[in-house]
Amino acid sequence: RVHLLTLEDAVVTGLGGRANASRRAALCVGAALAAACIGVGGSFTLLGFLAPALVRTLHPRSFHTPLTTALMGVLLLLGADVLGSAIVPPAEVPAGIIIAGLFFWKRIRPL
Repeated sequence: RVHLLTLEDAVVTGLGGRANASRRAALCVGAALAAACIGVGGSFTLLGFLAPALVRTLHPRSFHTPLTTALMGVLLLLGADVLGSAIVPPAEVPAGIIIAGLFFWKRIRPL
């Protein structure tokens, strides 16, 4: 069924499939898997979703490798930790809250 998503709607209909239903099912499964990952791993799992998106945003034409994505994740986590300790000097804001804020800021206002 997942291979149907790569074809055009007319081809899928000609093969006896339902294009919209397949897309909805894949979207629901993907959203459920992402929610489960974030639920189990916490807000640091957002790095797995945020780092590749930022690499593609910063260099849309370049080929991004897992190494560049991992380096972006490390830089994001380090930056969130430093920023969390610098916002309120006697206390620390958890890095997960900073990462979640960056994730939602990127979704609302692209870089």
